[in-house]
Amino acid sequence: MQCPSCGQPNRPGSRLCTSCGTWFLEEDARASEQSRATTPPPRQAPPAASSLWAPPRASDRVDEPPPAGMGGFGPSGFGAGGFSAPIVDDFDEHTTISARRAKPAFWTLSLPNGAVELVTDRAIVIGREPQFMPALPQARLIPVPDPTRSVSKNHACFSLYGATLVVEDLGSTNGIIVTRPDGREHDIGVGGRTELEAGSRVELGDTVISIGRA
Repeated sequence: MQCPSCGQPNRPGSRLCTSCGTWFLEEDARASEQSRATTPPPRQAPPAASSLWAPPRASDRVDEPPPAGMGGFGPSGFGAGGFSAPIVDDFDEHTTISARRAKPAFWTLSLPNGAVELVTDRAIVIGREPQFMPALPQARLIPVPDPTRSVSKNHACFSLYGATLVVEDLGSTNGIIVTRPDGREHDIGVGGRTELEAGSRVELGDTVISIGRA
């Protein structure tokens, strides 16, 4: 039985603890006997999987790292505890970036005043005096110089659909004309929209915006 004071195990039926000298009461003895009777049997190791690629059962899961020497390749293939690749906690600063992992190009809008705007996940509303729109609460408002007043206050919206850049007319007076890189013109009309290509020119009235990649 276990001493309630110091935790030292003692022989069953002992009247006092051989470590600290505490006298045992009958209640202590009964509690110790009951605890020993209800202690679950030790967990046995699960049987070996019949197949190398058999999925582990939920009852076999162990949320602890495998002991040293378990896993990996050995004389008989995978270790008994399953394959466990070593984790290298250092960074090789001399590794070069693959061309397939190179930084992706971004869409840009070149304005008549020489400014270049980068298109991000936020839509861009361009006009003579762009104002907040409830339908585009997060949009960036970018005014453009318009000496002829041919650009509406909220004229066009540039936004991304995945990796595709789209321009949409916001109910402007003069609409939008898109000139493709091959010279083809597309009048999307009031309230229309179309996809854009790098090298395209977007006409908002008398204002021209060039589409590029950076």
